Amino acid sequence: MSISLAKTTRSFTILMQHGTVHAVLLTPAGDQERSRLSAEWYLKDCRDMIEVRAIDGYDASVQAMPLAERRAVIKTYLDYDENNTFRDASRIYRSFRDYVRSLTPEERAANFNPDLANNPPIGPLIHFAFVETMRDLGEPIPA
Repeated sequence: MSISLAKTTRSFTILMQHGTVHAVLLTPAGDQERSRLSAEWYLKDCRDMIEVRAIDGYDASVQAMPLAERRAVIKTYLDYDENNTFRDASRIYRSFRDYVRSLTPEERAANFNPDLANNPPIGPLIHFAFVETMRDLGEPIPA
């Protein structure tokens, strides 16, 4: 049995700023190299670094976009609720996402409310849980 390197996933680090991909790099193997990359890019240019496993750089950047969106929504929530950590807010988001995934496609479409996106602190989390779930399942997202 032969192994095709074209289909082998590798670890990529995506450097982003304000939702735009600035660079896609193979993730350094050692912790010291990762720390140096983090310091070099984050401290210097204030870019978000996202690590994903993908077959190529394009796939890595596609995977990084929703992760960056989710991170931004969670950070927005934390702007309003200073008592929670990022981990706590992520857990809250996951509970909303799990609930939305438990709905049928018809229930998701009926309960989708775009106005939630503009109703902080919890509204954006719920809205993005709907958007991400519907996108993952290939369902149309109402305007």
